Amino acid sequence: MIEIRQENIKDYEEVYNVIKRAFETAEHRDGNEHDLVNELRKGDSFIPKLSLVAIKENKIVGYILFTKIKIGEYEEITLAPLAVLPEYQKQGIGSKLIEEGHRIAKELGYHYSVFLGSEKYYPKFGYIPAIAVGHIAANNGKYLSNKNSKKINVVNFFVIYLIMSYYINIINSIFQLIFRVDDSIKLLSNIGILLMWVGIVLIAYKIINKNNYVENE
Repeated sequence: MIEIRQENIKDYEEVYNVIKRAFETAEHRDGNEHDLVNELRKGDSFIPKLSLVAIKENKIVGYILFTKIKIGEYEEITLAPLAVLPEYQKQGIGSKLIEEGHRIAKELGYHYSVFLGSEKYYPKFGYIPAIAVGHIAANNGKYLSNKNSKKINVVNFFVIYLIMSYYINIINSIFQLIFRVDDSIKLLSNIGILLMWVGIVLIAYKIINKNNYVENE
């Protein structure tokens, strides 16, 4: 049975060794994750309730830490690191740590978490690539985007809508005036222009989303 609880001061040395061993063979690592945690505990971004350990067979076998991060004017959390001893990996311990962390974070009023890591492991917990919404985001499996970037996208979309509607109406009026078309051809003309407008808006909206990045310092 696996127990997930908040880390305490007595756990620090054991957690240090768990992180160090876990990242020795990790695909995504910096090599100083164990020292990073010691530094994070000293900072204002540290959240004691989101520093969690996994206990199995009366010893710490896993660890996870969520700390505060500023994204624009919003304060949310970032996940780093997640560590499980090599001999206890692929037993669902990492999953339990993430799920419990998300649950507590939600109770504390946070809306989403960001991270830098495996693009294969984390999506099952709701994390999605930054390029999709402006940054990586998750909240108990619910996908959320940065509120600032969402507002930017909505504004850009309606600006495109207004501009394209204006010019398309002018083109349509000129076309009908020059060719003096009857009602049936006028209808086909309107349908064709409508389809062209939809295509242009979709392409423009895709470009906006592709280039809408959020920089995290």
